Formats: sequence, structure tokens, C-alpha cells
Amino acid sequence: MLRCRTRSGVTFQPSGGVEYALNGSAQTMGYPKVDPIWRLDPGLGNGLKVDISAAITAGQALC
Repeated sequence: MLRCRTRSGVTFQPSGGVEYALNGSAQTMGYPKVDPIWRLDPGLGNGLKVDISAAITAGQALC
């Protein structure tokens, strides 16, 4: 579930799981970082993660 918390804090909650911050605004509200579930991008290598900017933009649109 993608949510907007207050004006700009975007969170994501997998089914039955923890609600994670997708941006800094949500982190400052106390939501944990998304790092534990943020997938590595196999095409980029070097430990880089998949781009989640579209999810953040979609969450901000809910505000």
C-alpha cells in the first residue's frame, strides 16, 4: 500500500508488513527506511538499488 502521510511524507507497506518511508519527509516522521526491502538492480551492479522515484511521485500525488 502506497500512502501520503501529511503533506509530502510517502510510505509503502507490503501486505501485512512494516510501513516504510520512501522519502526523507516520511523518515523524519519516524517511519523506518525502506532499505531492508529495497531490491538491488541486477543490471547496474555495484550494490545500486532499483529506481523508486516513480513510487515516490505517485505517493506525493496522493497528498
